[in-house]
Amino acid sequence: MTFSRDKNFEREAMIDERALVRDALRRGRGDVTYPQMRANLNARLASGEFQIVERSQSVPGSQFTTAKTIEAEHEIVRRMRDGQNQFQPVMTRSEAIRVVDQHPHLNRAQKSVVEDILSSPDRIHGIQGVAGAGKTTTLAVLRGAAKAQGYEVSGFAPTSRAARQVNEAGIEGGTLQGFLARSTKPGTQEQKHF
Repeated sequence: MTFSRDKNFEREAMIDERALVRDALRRGRGDVTYPQMRANLNARLASGEFQIVERSQSVPGSQFTTAKTIEAEHEIVRRMRDGQNQFQPVMTRSEAIRVVDQHPHLNRAQKSVVEDILSSPDRIHGIQGVAGAGKTTTLAVLRGAAKAQGYEVSGFAPTSRAARQVNEAGIEGGTLQGFLARSTKPGTQEQKHF
């Protein structure tokens, strides 16, 4: 169950019960029975290691998260709130629009994200979308615009898999949790860091 927990929560904040049990049984390679795995899961639920996430009645099955995941999410939200309206934007809205105009390949949503992030006074920004939505392309445009303004650019993602995609956009970075563990007090980083 430990292998399954680590594997699944490395990528997601909530995991379907079926995926958690399936991966645990696969890792057990026949040495562990379903009743044994179920007992282990129930013991971890009782101890509070796993927590059931409430879902609507129309969605079958249970989803789980962990206390550690919830704690990390709370820390990320706290840091985001602490960083709101704390910094000078990379550029004005009109300058951001000019950057967007230089990239006609961006779709409307990507253009909006680029404009909003470049002209925002917030310390932390999140980009979310389905596979193929253009997140990496958007990040590459943001990186280029920030570097042109003299910023050092870093990117952080909730999972190591997503962090690799940030690196594919030419942005050095890692996981949010790793950043939070290493970082100093908010606001102590140099002004020209994006």
